[in-house]
Amino acid sequence: MQYTAPSPQREKLARLRQELGGRLAGINLPARQTVPPATQTATLVSAVALALGLPLIDAHLGGGLARGAVHEIAGGGCDTELATAPAFFASQILLQHADLRAIWIAATPDLYGPGLQALAVDPSRLLLVESRQDAESLWALEEAARSGAAPLVIGEIDLLDLTASRRLQLAAEDKNCTILLLRRSRLIGKSDKHRQPSAATTRWLITPQLSRSTDTMRPGLGLPCWHLQLWRQRNGPPAAWDITLRQDQHWQQLSPEPQRQTAMAANDDSHASTLRHHGTRAG
Repeated sequence: MQYTAPSPQREKLARLRQELGGRLAGINLPARQTVPPATQTATLVSAVALALGLPLIDAHLGGGLARGAVHEIAGGGCDTELATAPAFFASQILLQHADLRAIWIAATPDLYGPGLQALAVDPSRLLLVESRQDAESLWALEEAARSGAAPLVIGEIDLLDLTASRRLQLAAEDKNCTILLLRRSRLIGKSDKHRQPSAATTRWLITPQLSRSTDTMRPGLGLPCWHLQLWRQRNGPPAAWDITLRQDQHWQQLSPEPQRQTAMAANDDSHASTLRHHGTRAG
């Protein structure tokens, strides 16, 4: 049997293995830590959804608004022009996620910084982009989503067709960016625009309701209330809830009243003024 001398490469590899084994022998590796199943589930849900902070609504959505998707929010009545209720919806998302930074794109630069602070939202978390028309807003929305600069992009849009919404949905999926489209019409009363075909994952309609009095307030006065309607959800049923704004600026779901009265169209202006007072819009 002929003897074959080991090659220099094999000798070097053997020395490295021996040296590495000696080093590892003197290291006490930490024991493997197990994460409780409940914590694992909560972590997974937060990675794929933005919780609204409303337990029953979050449960209906499977944890909250899906990340990496487009969500439409529209107002009703005179608020179709101001979009104060949709802006309030977006501000609550920012309030529930204090570490979330966002890009806000709008053709009308009337977002009110002191009012956002009154709603416990720091304006420094927002990068404001002013556009001149819907075409520029849609372009900016897509570019902001694909850039990966912020996990949340908010845009105020009047006209939106199916093709544009599909492009935004693809951009959101590409970078796992959540896009909120606040439907804002330039003409009062064009409230049917939000019902046109769209590729959005969820579509919401938020309208004002008559305030409900509380024990801590004088008769006839109460906290502002809205009717939040999820009228379209991909792979899920529609639903509706009544919500209010607590004194700590967090929204809360209300229990339904047997004889809940719907706010009349004449009350839309007063509720819009209330929202402007709360600060989502300047004016």
